[in-house]
Amino acid sequence: MVVGIIAIISGIHTIFSSTSTSNFNDPAKVAATIKSQAQQKLSDPSGSAYLPGVTVTSVTCTRSGANTDSCLIRLSDGTTLPTIATISDGGTRLAYHEG
Repeated sequence: MVVGIIAIISGIHTIFSSTSTSNFNDPAKVAATIKSQAQQKLSDPSGSAYLPGVTVTSVTCTRSGANTDSCLIRLSDGTTLPTIATISDGGTRLAYHEG
């Protein structure tokens, strides 16, 4: 399992970003976006974060600053990954990384 956790950490550690007409000023929308993108990374056999059978069970985000959310990604294998999300461009851009 250590190899799996290392793969997740290296895969999630990369900064992801998303641009949308969606309003990322809502922590629930931030959580939904992170959950979707993290699940895609876990499910991609060609990626460094690939873990067969492991799913994202939940992502919760809370506002921690004017343009920052603190999030927690929970995986079906029991792994939890604290994540920092930064919102910019009036709520239309989201970038996040393990934190």
